[in-house]
Amino acid sequence: YAGEKAQGGGDDDDEAEFNACQCLDTISSVLDAVQEDAAVMAQLEVHCIPLILTILENADNAFEYIDSAVQFMAYFTYYGDSITAGMWTLCGPLLFALEHYAQDYIGEIMVPILNYLTKGTPIFLQGTHKGVPMVHCLLRIIANTFENDSSQMEIDCKAAATILTCLITSARECQGINDILGPILMSVTGKFSSAKSGTMRIRLHEVVLSALHYDAPLTIAALSADVPTMNLYFAALMGALKEMERDFTQRLIVLAFTAV
Repeated sequence: YAGEKAQGGGDDDDEAEFNACQCLDTISSVLDAVQEDAAVMAQLEVHCIPLILTILENADNAFEYIDSAVQFMAYFTYYGDSITAGMWTLCGPLLFALEHYAQDYIGEIMVPILNYLTKGTPIFLQGTHKGVPMVHCLLRIIANTFENDSSQMEIDCKAAATILTCLITSARECQGINDILGPILMSVTGKFSSAKSGTMRIRLHEVVLSALHYDAPLTIAALSADVPTMNLYFAALMGALKEMERDFTQRLIVLAFTAV
């Protein structure tokens, strides 16, 4: 399809687009059928990486296929105990796409990002794309989402907060985010005042709880930069504890206050 567009395919564009969608749907069906077979997945991954990269790096001609690219990445970053070097070459382009032209896809793109964070935290924290640390790209994406998601359901903001919680939790063992923990917490407490729903506020609480578990003294020191805001925040946290019914959230509460 990209070839037809580049050559000014005209009336052939619709047919080319239809064929491309059919091919991508077929690949998706194959991946779904063999996802439990690591050997087969490894063979398919080699052939799919160039296709995924083409979609991510061609916003003008291939944007309508980004759903398929993200779905393929979710499959390939999930199977196995680690993520292959080939799939790591797609992490930067995925973040670039999310920041520059796929801002509304953070909910879908969240899945492979969570896989990258949980399976290769040090690699992610040390990685760069176009000379920029990937973790800085991720934080810009989250900041933009917090600022621009004005929907009543706040679905994108919830996804952004979930990614932050995963980042902090995954980085605890290597203590790799000490220099950015303060800005993360400031963005979370800043968003808290404008959160529309109780569920959104709980997702933001989870970020702070994971930060307390990560490094309680560092977290409290960062929050103490604005004492009135910190006091208001912790009052809200204490008042919301009874609403935090998820097992994951309750475990975070225990770990956070034990750390304190």
